[in-house]
Amino acid sequence: MTQQTLAKTKQPAPTAKNPAAPLKTAQTAQKETLIQELENIINHSTGTTNYHIYNRLTRNYVCTDSVLSLAQKAKCYWLLDLIASYHHNPKLNPEFQIWTLTLTPKNKRYAAIACGYNDTNELIIRQKIDYTDFPLPTLKLYVTKMDNYQVILLPSEY
Repeated sequence: MTQQTLAKTKQPAPTAKNPAAPLKTAQTAQKETLIQELENIINHSTGTTNYHIYNRLTRNYVCTDSVLSLAQKAKCYWLLDLIASYHHNPKLNPEFQIWTLTLTPKNKRYAAIACGYNDTNELIIRQKIDYTDFPLPTLKLYVTKMDNYQVILLPSEY
């Protein structure tokens, strides 16, 4: 191919006349709105009126109104399932656990790391997650025991 042919096959930069530019702006605006909604849920949750069984396979795990809303908006039920999947780990304290999800820089091989801690801040679980579109850079959840249930809640609800 000649230089002229290569120049003709390149895509033009996004401009106001290029329809890709408004689409990207709309996607960015949607993501920013979602992040703001999630941060509002996290920052303004102080309790719950109901406990929700979010997955029929993990009936002994329930979540608060705020965690359910967070899972619905961020489409991160997988995170709740990940936490519940370690239920039978004998090293985890069933009375109280701290779980953090931390997104990694884009140049890493994995997208995020989920960590489970006991109440003594001893790291028990560390799982690398290959892909996620979770919009926040980090999230902390608690798990505490209530009767026969494990309750997943936000730290502000504890």
